[in-house]
Amino acid sequence: MKKLKGVIIGILLIVILALIGLFYVEENIAAISDIQDYQEITIEDNWYGKQVLSYLEEEGIIKNADIAYYYLRLKNIDMNIKAGTYQIDKSLSLEEIIAYLSDGKNAIQNTVSVKLLEGYRLKDYAVLIAESTNLEAEELLEYWNDTFAVEELCNDYQFLEDRPFSDDVKYLLEGYLFPDTYEFFAKTSAEEVTRKILDNTNYYYEKYKEDFENSKYSIHQIFSLASIIQRESGNVEEMKDISSVFYNRLDAGMQLQSSVTVCYALDIGVNEDWTKCEITQSEYDPYNTYQIIGFPPGPICSFNEYALAAALKPNNTDYYFFIGNVCGEGQTIFARTYQEQLENQARYLTCY
Repeated sequence: MKKLKGVIIGILLIVILALIGLFYVEENIAAISDIQDYQEITIEDNWYGKQVLSYLEEEGIIKNADIAYYYLRLKNIDMNIKAGTYQIDKSLSLEEIIAYLSDGKNAIQNTVSVKLLEGYRLKDYAVLIAESTNLEAEELLEYWNDTFAVEELCNDYQFLEDRPFSDDVKYLLEGYLFPDTYEFFAKTSAEEVTRKILDNTNYYYEKYKEDFENSKYSIHQIFSLASIIQRESGNVEEMKDISSVFYNRLDAGMQLQSSVTVCYALDIGVNEDWTKCEITQSEYDPYNTYQIIGFPPGPICSFNEYALAAALKPNNTDYYFFIGNVCGEGQTIFARTYQEQLENQARYLTCY
């Protein structure tokens, strides 16, 4: 009888100890707070399980890192925690905290707004993006001119497929990054930034896909022409007439003779002194359309939807020449003959 009594007492002691242990564990994995109480924490890259739990204990998010670790292992709960900054609620239980930190969508996404304007070059875009993100301008330009990287992008963006990988091209993605206002993560990568912009370019490519397919020129040539039209005039009402001039000249086997391509050859940007774009430069440059016949090696800048539409569908005119009325209101003056062009130059360029 005494032996049975001892066994019962022993069992009771084990049960009591187990209950005390269970209570202790439950107490240490319970929420820190009974009410919502948010605290900002940052999980760094490559932190392992115990390191994260120790950090959470130090920050007062959980009560006991060791108990939490063994509890999670016993429950076979993976700690697939994502790096990032979080606003964590202290009223969450241990399991809820781990689940919250394992979803990267819950991380605070610090974003920046960057406005990329039409007519700007890749060099300009790189500077603008670098000013607002963790990226360096040189890093972006290197990526945008990396043959392997661009070939990878070609697999996902049809409009990139026919772009040439020529040594004459200054930047492989020049003209392919559509102007717009973009929201980028402050901490990002060159590929993430590029793909976000190319997704927008793709929207316009798909919108005009039928026109691209019906065009006698390649996508790359249309992009190149749209960029020239953009730099020649920001006036959307003139763009289709300007486009008609270039179509007429191409059909006649004439040179495009666009001064803005000379600006690009001389590395003169949209906000720089255009009068330095001397068309008489003697040194050969494949972008100088006074020296070559046909299209330059690639686009010379970004362009908006109006310039793209103009490049795809020009007006039907018999214009072969045009000049900008730089001494007047800046409108474009068109001419049908070279003699008419000379007369317009004498009339509208007298101040230059």
